[in-house]
Amino acid sequence: MRDFTTMEHLQERVSSYGAVLRYNDRVFVTDITHTGQFRASIYEFVDEPDVDFDQIECRLFLIDTSHKAFEDAGHAVAWCLRQK
Repeated sequence: MRDFTTMEHLQERVSSYGAVLRYNDRVFVTDITHTGQFRASIYEFVDEPDVDFDQIECRLFLIDTSHKAFEDAGHAVAWCLRQK
């Protein structure tokens, strides 16, 4: 069985240093770690936003997480954009 989440749940989990960003059919998540570095994750929509549900209520499936830590959230999001 797959584990799903939603943008709404992700927004509740990230700190004030983090971000949940929709980019086309993907959602990028970045947040600060206990060491002051940033991590990034990429999710894809299972449901179609604004057709099946509002975008924040659509189910998301995790497709990739960075193994590297980044110096800031911008570099973490840049990593997300480079993934195909």
